[in-house]
Amino acid sequence: KNKPKQFSLFNSNYFIFNLKLNNKILEKNILISIVVPTYNNEKFLDKCVESILSQTYHEFELLIINDGSTDNTINVLQPYLKKDKRIKLHNTKNKGVSSARNLGISKAKGEYICFIDSDDWVEKDYLSQFVSKIQNPKILIIQEIFQNRNSKKYTNTLYEIKKDLDVLMLEYHFMSLGSPFAKLYHTETIKKNNLIFNNLVSYGEDQMFFFQYITYIDSIYTLNYRGYHYNHNSTSLSTKIHPFISFYTYHLSLIDFIKYISDFCKSEKVLYKIYKTDWDIVEASIDHGFIFSKEVNPDKSLKILSKTLNKNYYKYSNSVSRKIIYILLKTSQYKFLLFYKKMIFKYKTKKNK
Repeated sequence: KNKPKQFSLFNSNYFIFNLKLNNKILEKNILISIVVPTYNNEKFLDKCVESILSQTYHEFELLIINDGSTDNTINVLQPYLKKDKRIKLHNTKNKGVSSARNLGISKAKGEYICFIDSDDWVEKDYLSQFVSKIQNPKILIIQEIFQNRNSKKYTNTLYEIKKDLDVLMLEYHFMSLGSPFAKLYHTETIKKNNLIFNNLVSYGEDQMFFFQYITYIDSIYTLNYRGYHYNHNSTSLSTKIHPFISFYTYHLSLIDFIKYISDFCKSEKVLYKIYKTDWDIVEASIDHGFIFSKEVNPDKSLKILSKTLNKNYYKYSNSVSRKIIYILLKTSQYKFLLFYKKMIFKYKTKKNK
């Protein structure tokens, strides 16, 4: 008779896998710079910092950028500064989250860099999961986040951007992956190419940074792991009114991204997806600038906007309404365009009551 196979911890696949994983992490010994911008966030700051200091991977520096907080932020941080030399606090005048992140980038000494918002927190193996998958600087590693239960589950897969753009766009919703957290960026790639978060706009700066970074790498690795806990803030920028220039600048960055992929992307579905996203931004620039608020010189701004729209915006418009908007912009019918947009807004408002 065959004897039952005895269980041994040392011949178990589980042990071997974890031993290899831990050795791989220890051998790399890579310094990670963690940038945490904070502004009047004393309520969540403790949990955020504690989660970072509890990491199983210890080779990191924690750069906290205090963006002119007027609450108890400094007092909350003092005990941590005394306890752990890896923490470096930089106090600045309030200039916004983009300027805070840019300061963190300039101060970063790590080979890689990640961003964590001060009202969020991470699991204790958040960094070790990243480090275990580092292969070369041309790969951006992306984790899932605890936010949407219905989001597609990541697999441990390496995708070449030029080859697998259709998968990234259509299955992983590439156009909405722009948030800076749950990603491991290569610091030199950012600094060498002068990549920054645009601090002159109030919307889309995260996505603009992401799209720019993508043009300097070859691949994206999706990590089958959720270690980032995102705390949705009901008073976030997405609920506010933004000036025309913010959306217009975002629109220009999408045009640059379209130019970048034009040499290798032939998928109509992907192009439709990108232009649909940009159409959302184009309409938002009009709505926020001249319907929800009353910015001066709408004709001048709309004329500039119209010059950026080529025939593809008509081809890939996903509604009759957008085709009408395109025609009105290209024929300089700006007053009628704003009247048309106001009627749409009134109709939607009445419908939603």
